[in-house]
Amino acid sequence: NSGSAYTNNSAVTLTLSASDVESSVAKMSFSNDNISWSIEEPYVVLKGWILPAGDGAKRVYVKFCDSSGHWSGAFSSSIILDTIKPAVAITSPADGAVISD
Repeated sequence: NSGSAYTNNSAVTLTLSASDVESSVAKMSFSNDNISWSIEEPYVVLKGWILPAGDGAKRVYVKFCDSSGHWSGAFSSSIILDTIKPAVAITSPADGAVISD
């Protein structure tokens, strides 16, 4: 998500960059756990991805395949998902009223 450390939305955009000195990068595949992988798809530089449910640290893995059929090892990046809106309470000292959001 543009290098952000945090996001409040499980839908993120992955910015990808891959190259191969002997042939072109043709395909890619993704994972949230480095075990179960998405169906391979054509290589692009921007990819929408859904993080797994629940707040906390999330890691997304990607591997690339060149036009000769050789797959790379997995690369990963992490982000913290924080979807809980903070509670705010302001107390007015004059009348004791509490305003909360």
